[in-house]
Parts: sequence; structure tokens; C-alpha cells
Amino acid sequence: MARLAHHLVRFFVGTLLGLTVDFGLYSVGIALELEPGWANLVSSTVAIVVMYFVNTRYTFRVRPSLLSFVVFVAWYAASVTGFSVLVQFIHDTWHLEPLWSKVAILPLSFVTNFVATRFILLRRHPR
Repeated sequence: MARLAHHLVRFFVGTLLGLTVDFGLYSVGIALELEPGWANLVSSTVAIVVMYFVNTRYTFRVRPSLLSFVVFVAWYAASVTGFSVLVQFIHDTWHLEPLWSKVAILPLSFVTNFVATRFILLRRHPR
């Protein structure tokens, strides 16, 4: 249980870094008048690469590999696509500002991505 808590705290710290990249690029996309869903897709895609290296080196302390990178990117491509649709749905349905539409998905996104990332990166490295 202590190991899980350790991973969760480190994932949270790494997620803050990823969110900084993500929200920065998302804000640029909105300023360039992209639709919120498209801005989210672009910003999240760049953040994925950052997060892969944060998660392999810092959070779970495993060696990066081509296979884990491909699986990680594939997972996050599906995750980003799904959450981008959800951001757009929230924006269109509840007429939230684009930034708040993205903020609304964060709790679900965090939990879902922690579970998936932990599985992807530790499946061959049980400690």
C-alpha cells in the first residue's frame, strides 16, 4: 500500500508538470480561436510525450523502452480523444467557458490515467 501511495503522489507531481504544458498550449489554442475540443487534442498530445518521460524516470522509475512508449502513446491517444470529446460535450451542453470545460474532466482523467499508466509501465517490472 505504501508503494501505491508513493506512486500516486509522484504521479500527481508529474501530472502538475504535464498540466502546465497542457494548459499552456490549450490556452494558446483557444487564443488562436481553435474549438475547445481541438485545442485540447493538440495540447494533450504534446503533454503525452512529456508525461511518458516523467512517468518512466520519476514516477515509476523504470527504463523507457520502445514498446512501453508505443503502448503508452496508444493509450493516451485513446484517452485524449475520449476526453477531448467530453470537453467539447461539456462546453456545448452546459455552456461552460472552454477552460472550465477542461477543468471539469480532470478528476476522472487523473484516476483513469493513473491506473492505465501504472499498468502499462509496471506490467513487466513488478517491484
